[in-house]
Amino acid sequence: MKIVIAEDTGFCYGVQRAIGLVKRRLEAGKEELYSLGPLIHNRLVMKELEKKGLKIVDNPSRIKGSLIIRSHGLHPALIEEARRKKIRVIDTTCPFVKSVQKRVKYLVIMNYEVIIIGNPNHPEVGALAGFARDEAIIIDQKSNINPVFNTGQISKIGAKKVGVVSQTTINVKDYQRIISELYKKIGPEEFLVFNTICEITKKRQKEVAKLSRRVDSFLVLGSKESSNTRALYELCKKRRPAFLIETPSQIKEEWFKTAGTIGILSGTSTPDWVVKATADALARLKNE
Repeated sequence: MKIVIAEDTGFCYGVQRAIGLVKRRLEAGKEELYSLGPLIHNRLVMKELEKKGLKIVDNPSRIKGSLIIRSHGLHPALIEEARRKKIRVIDTTCPFVKSVQKRVKYLVIMNYEVIIIGNPNHPEVGALAGFARDEAIIIDQKSNINPVFNTGQISKIGAKKVGVVSQTTINVKDYQRIISELYKKIGPEEFLVFNTICEITKKRQKEVAKLSRRVDSFLVLGSKESSNTRALYELCKKRRPAFLIETPSQIKEEWFKTAGTIGILSGTSTPDWVVKATADALARLKNE
């Protein structure tokens, strides 16, 4: 058995920045920190932060200290509500996500009909929709656009100004496909499409193709709730047998009995130590 680790693994800059900001404030011990939902989609990391004092809540009324804006961003109405209540707000939104929010605001100001491509249930998409005054049309990247037309959501657009952004962590090919379908179906006078998939997400997706030429199977590390991890896993499955785990303890020996070379990839909210521990666990299997 041979183990090949992808060139780019571990935390991306946005996740590293968010965790660093929160850890420094927790260690300072000057305030109670609350997050509306998990800071990032990784249970191991969140357990560590909760042990240090971060409180995860699902309702603004439960905030008794400072509010952390999670790395995915937060609906502007919730931020405004917190500020009205004199709650201190600490923004750990990923800078790349922040740039997408600015593009959405620009589209609204310039009177474009806003379309967001992504998972409707993902917090990043919910926040982006908020910056579009909750009037954006959201299209799930996994579907085709016909259901949206059938419900009449897009019928009001006609051939006017249409602006499109994506969730930062979706599959590049899904985004390109839906953009093409939209243009053919709508045929707007103006069709402004922003390239809003994170560069690290793109890089890791490209690595799947490169690694598939060298490996017999894939092990993808990260949470099932993590959009970029799921996108990686789906890409890997199309090329080789692939398995998604969050911790090395979830590895099953039978997965790799006939595998000559195993490729390890990680989502952007998976810490480096999980990558190393997984490689070590596989090495022990090889030596047994």
